[in-house]
Amino acid sequence: MFNRIRNTAIALAAGIFAGHAAEAQSTHDWTGFHAGAMVGYGELEPNSSAANLIQPNSDDAVYGIFAGYDYQFSNRFLIGVEADWAFSDMSSTVPCFNPAFNCNAGMDSMATVRARAGMAFDRVLVYGTAGYAHMEYSGFTQNIGAGTIFPDSRGLDGWTYGLGLEYAVTDRIHIGAEARWAEFDSTVMNYDVPYPVSPDTFTALLRVSFKLGGK
Repeated sequence: MFNRIRNTAIALAAGIFAGHAAEAQSTHDWTGFHAGAMVGYGELEPNSSAANLIQPNSDDAVYGIFAGYDYQFSNRFLIGVEADWAFSDMSSTVPCFNPAFNCNAGMDSMATVRARAGMAFDRVLVYGTAGYAHMEYSGFTQNIGAGTIFPDSRGLDGWTYGLGLEYAVTDRIHIGAEARWAEFDSTVMNYDVPYPVSPDTFTALLRVSFKLGGK
């Protein structure tokens, strides 16, 4: 699933980039502060490193807010910085390797601080982004017969990278789409037994933002 979505996003970005590469110069000024909201789809892979310790993959809706600042140079090159905070009920429960237990894993929220850089073609912006990510990861194992639950949660640090497209509907209102991947540090979740995990995520987001500064 990750590879199919990634290849589609890259092909879409390449097509729009090529279609606008011939434009002589930008008339829309992207310089300024912006803030907005996002909604989309996310996937979580816990990547447990022990073959007999099951941590399920999950997917669900993702929603959040973001804010940042961009600066556009005269040659249409743009650099910026952006922070966001996303939330999700992403969680899944499956039978453990020992069928007397259920295994659960999920993500509650993720925050990032990223640089972004790209090229502006009048009202279209094509960009890449990368930076720091922090995820609130949680899960449990459950003894089915006894009903006993062994929960644990951790804040995990990592890094994120992705690409996006943005379109200026007006001088102040921008809409866009972004595909982003994140990889997080390995940790050990203390359920009924230690469960080593090294999570990664994928998110596909639709965004709307309001330009707060500049022209």
